[in-house]
Amino acid sequence: MNNEMILNARELKTREVIASLAALLASPLKWLNAYYGHVLGRAISTRQTLSLLHVQVAFLFTVFPSDCHLMLRLACAAWLLLALRHCREELG
Repeated sequence: MNNEMILNARELKTREVIASLAALLASPLKWLNAYYGHVLGRAISTRQTLSLLHVQVAFLFTVFPSDCHLMLRLACAAWLLLALRHCREELG
């Protein structure tokens, strides 16, 4: 029995498109990774970069004023604290 898998041209084209989209989406992340590494003075991983971005988004949702309920503000503050703790663990 032959266990080889033969991919047709359509499947190969789909994989090429997905790979090119992934590379296109990863380029800003690579730039941020290099930027944060420069600011921190050490090399950081993509996971650490994503953790820093998570903290920034949580901070924006917590700090910027909007007309919302106090419970929503408290939930955003809790989110910020959890994101900060996770970032601290990631960056060591």
